[in-house]
Amino acid sequence: GTSQMSSDARGLLKSICFQVCLAYGLPLPRAQVLDAHTRVVQFFHTLLHTVSCRNFESLVLLLDAMDDLDSVRHARRVPWLPLNCPPRVHLILSACSG
Repeated sequence: GTSQMSSDARGLLKSICFQVCLAYGLPLPRAQVLDAHTRVVQFFHTLLHTVSCRNFESLVLLLDAMDDLDSVRHARRVPWLPLNCPPRVHLILSACSG
């Protein structure tokens, strides 16, 4: 679900990146990466490819209540999500119709 920390795209991506890094024993993003939305998005995409390329277990991200994100609620867009996931990376999204 969403929280105040993850009600915007950057906050959600930061949270996902930290959780994935911790789960797979990867280095956490540096502070400079977290300062700008475009850098967080780039780190997220690179992280998905890193998990895919290494001999890790599959990564399944379940993002619930996507319509609660500020950027999605107003624009109905999620441009920071990859169009195609790398092998062994899966995204499952949910949203209420509206």
